[in-house]
Amino acid sequence: MGYQNACFCNVIRTVQSNMAESERSYLLDLWEKNVCPGCKREIPQGARVGSGKKSEGGFCSLNCYIEYHKFGLVAGVGKAASFARNQNS
Repeated sequence: MGYQNACFCNVIRTVQSNMAESERSYLLDLWEKNVCPGCKREIPQGARVGSGKKSEGGFCSLNCYIEYHKFGLVAGVGKAASFARNQNS
């Protein structure tokens, strides 16, 4: 039983890695085309919002950036809150 679970975990990691690579390619492609991954509109000259890393995408507004990354941002806030609670205990 444990062996099957270990194999399944490796499959999940491989799929996640492939998905991450696919998303990076998608975001790089949109960066080159000057298109916002959030709303799919053209990004006005000098108005790109984001981390500054092409592989993380460029967005036309902070709202689009937050909406696109909200699950990761929420998870990060949860981890930070958990860390703070553990430090205060």
